[in-house]
Amino acid sequence: MAQYTFKDNSNEVLRRMRGALDDASEEVKRMLVEAVQEKILYGYSDPHGKDGHTEIVDTGRLFDSIQADVRRVSQNLVETTVGSTGDTPYSIFVHQGTRNLKGRPFITDAVNDSRRNIRSVMESNLSNG
Repeated sequence: MAQYTFKDNSNEVLRRMRGALDDASEEVKRMLVEAVQEKILYGYSDPHGKDGHTEIVDTGRLFDSIQADVRRVSQNLVETTVGSTGDTPYSIFVHQGTRNLKGRPFITDAVNDSRRNIRSVMESNLSNG
């Protein structure tokens, strides 16, 4: 009769998968910051104010304030948030618009434009992990 020995490698597999998920999350975080910043700089060409200007960038504070954060929600779920820091309270008015200023949803547009790349990064990292 044949004898078989099994080795439990589940802890190593989980460790590698967590590492791959962490790596993918950091790459996605970087990608989102860059995508939002690019959208701020080059994303819109139609006028959005009474004076007809098209640029979102004025002083560069909004551009510099873009950050992303990664938070593990559960063992297999990671949440990434992207937005502007608290020192740019006007960012909501740029993003959503006002009575006199057409909104430039630079965060929403950048995230939507990046979905395919985000999925690709996640798949690649997790399949290699």
